[in-house]
Amino acid sequence: MKMKMIPTGNYLLVDVWEDLAERYVNIAYPSGRPKLPDGKNLPTGLVGMQNFTASYELQQRLLDEVITGYYTNLEGIQKIPRGFWRDKTGNDSIWSGMIPSTLSTESEWIFVNRTDYAELLARLGMADVLGSGLVRENQEKAAEPSTRRPMSATDIEAAIEGLRQKC
Repeated sequence: MKMKMIPTGNYLLVDVWEDLAERYVNIAYPSGRPKLPDGKNLPTGLVGMQNFTASYELQQRLLDEVITGYYTNLEGIQKIPRGFWRDKTGNDSIWSGMIPSTLSTESEWIFVNRTDYAELLARLGMADVLGSGLVRENQEKAAEPSTRRPMSATDIEAAIEGLRQKC
């Protein structure tokens, strides 16, 4: 099996799915993952509802062309037709990350544009929710505790006075 590199500025679809599923897990369990009876953390793969939710969300957004799936072949970058995402084959491709033989004679990774995924996270209100580490700039921002505090009336007056003096 000979696979090509994905172009710069893109994420593998399977990585996007895993990242989105991890974000759903972290929303569902804000105080930490549920524990197994022996006290060990529940593995990510067993938190199936969030995997399904992430898969469904991606399938709908690919179908609606909010994000677009691509693959490479000998002719270059190919856009995956919108209708491909309509049924089980499209959903299976999200889970595997690979193009089925109906689209390409060779196994190829499906990828999406990083900006499209970042915009999807923003639309879903999940940009600051911790994921699997795929989107590192938001991960670091969300992981850092905020040092900001609300301004008191005295602070606001001092800031206004400081701005007046600069003008």
